[in-house]
Amino acid sequence: MLALLQSGGEKEFRFSCPNGYGLTVKIFMWNEEKEVRPVAADTLWGFTTKAFNLDYNDNFEEQTFEVDEEIVKVEIVAYLSGHGHSSTDENCAEFCNHQHEFTINGETMPLLEHLNAGVAYGCNDLVNVGVAPNQYGTWVYGRAGWCAGQDVALDRIDITELIEQGENSLLYRGLYEGDEYDPSVTDPDGYLPEIKLSIWIIYYTA
Repeated sequence: MLALLQSGGEKEFRFSCPNGYGLTVKIFMWNEEKEVRPVAADTLWGFTTKAFNLDYNDNFEEQTFEVDEEIVKVEIVAYLSGHGHSSTDENCAEFCNHQHEFTINGETMPLLEHLNAGVAYGCNDLVNVGVAPNQYGTWVYGRAGWCAGQDVALDRIDITELIEQGENSLLYRGLYEGDEYDPSVTDPDGYLPEIKLSIWIIYYTA
């Protein structure tokens, strides 16, 4: 996400969460001497929350983006996490493996999946990498894209080989078991499935 800072000057960022906490934020930056550097970022869908059901994919129209000849690498960078549980037979979208499909210029990428979702000790086993342990309730169970107290990792998909100079197209769909999700609702007044997401295209030069 360095491309968002390259113009320099004073910047602002926002932190938000459902509960009130006192917190201290520290930002560490270092040079890994990589062969490429991010120079631009297009926001396809900014931070939003969408109900995960048969209408989910209606929220996402085909996107087009331009790639100049100096660009040597292009990535999809996505923040995707599932929420809602106990209101469907599938226990979505927090404890089910919802899948995400990207099609670039007519070529469909392998599904992005959340294989830790629903694993009995899926979050408990990640205490050594940031999960906050010894909470009450269901903190030990694996979730779709997040665990309590841990940062939500960005998914990165290298699409360079599918990119053409000039205009390119991208289609995005959310799926469950390889198809559009038709939830088996058991409690219409409960916490119904939803997905929080942000999706960018990141461009790199040498």
